[in-house]
Amino acid sequence: MVARVRTTTQTGTLAPMAEQLWVIRAGPGACFVDDFLKRRIVGVDFSELASDDLAALGEQALKARATNPSEHAGAGQLSAFAFGVDLGDLVIVPRLPKVRDYLVGRVTSPYKHVVDAPALGHHQRAVEWLGAFDRETISPSASKTLGAIQTIFRPTAVEAELRSLITELKPPPDDTTKKVVPKPTLKLPRAQLDVELDEMGRAHI
Repeated sequence: MVARVRTTTQTGTLAPMAEQLWVIRAGPGACFVDDFLKRRIVGVDFSELASDDLAALGEQALKARATNPSEHAGAGQLSAFAFGVDLGDLVIVPRLPKVRDYLVGRVTSPYKHVVDAPALGHHQRAVEWLGAFDRETISPSASKTLGAIQTIFRPTAVEAELRSLITELKPPPDDTTKKVVPKPTLKLPRAQLDVELDEMGRAHI
């Protein structure tokens, strides 16, 4: 589990813990990013290592399953997702190469295990999408960090730069926030027509 440390203010009180910043990938080539947006979630798979409920399994038992370097790496990332990410933490989700930007969201639920999971994975968390920042606005160092191959990680080397970008986000994609507002129906006043027939059988109003 990632340790979170509170600092002490000059008055001797405990300052609130700052939210952590994570990068979470939406599958190879951001293939699940539309699902992330529509469902308002982030999710990871690693089903070859653990498709069961990690909350019930426990962190130590999860890590004990790993028998080779690849599984150790996967167990570490699953552990971070289930036991390290906390409510209120910020997540960055790259949309490259689909779109040249990075989504930013805030975690709004504890870890949850989904039995009948979509392809994006059994392990999920709900998020509120806050907005996005463009690929062109970040430094080469930040671009390299965000391009790391891990599914979930802390971008500590460039965290200060990323946090500064998060203060000025462009709006999130419309389909995640826009609610369909029905158009008002136009009510017309009722009208009564009097029709009379003349001697030739023609109608007059």
